[in-house]
Amino acid sequence: MARDHAAAMFADLLARLAVGDAACRVLRTLCHEPHRRYHGAGHAGVLWHRHLAHGGDPDDAVAAHAIAYHDAVYEVGAADNETRSAGLWRAHASGLPVALRESVDRAIMATACHAADHAEADALWMVDLDLTPLGEPWPLFDANTRALIEEGGEAMRPTFLAGQQGFLRTLMRLPVLYRSPRHGNALFRAYEETARSNLVRVVGG
Repeated sequence: MARDHAAAMFADLLARLAVGDAACRVLRTLCHEPHRRYHGAGHAGVLWHRHLAHGGDPDDAVAAHAIAYHDAVYEVGAADNETRSAGLWRAHASGLPVALRESVDRAIMATACHAADHAEADALWMVDLDLTPLGEPWPLFDANTRALIEEGGEAMRPTFLAGQQGFLRTLMRLPVLYRSPRHGNALFRAYEETARSNLVRVVGG
């Protein structure tokens, strides 16, 4: 997706949130931190676009807030980014309905382990959306990989590549990468074949 379109989709996403202007300003600032080459506003904008493009409701408050907040806190190499992002969501959402707060919290935390068996429909949809970049055509997949490496810097390149290999091998062992049945298995139909091809190209059969 072109950068301008991703930026427009991020702006549209923020406009749909129920957390208030001050919280949206915090999100906007965090998602434009200088070190973010991948986990930033563009990534959130892409996921929101794909939610809509594959049948998602523009008024789906769980999806909108989960997409907006799932990478709100992102420190390269930290093990608690999702926990801290969920904590920021809970702080910003303190006045919102309990059911929404809890569903978004679970959807954010689900992205800490993409390969887990996520029983809740909203969480599974969020996880599958977060995996859609694996199903990009190879040049875009490769560009995303370079962006991820740039986030950590050259000093962390060996650590990143080793971690990426382990993560992708774990995903390859899944019978199906995109498991949400929503909208006629829309994400499976759109991304599964290309994602499998990319994984084989990176880590082998």
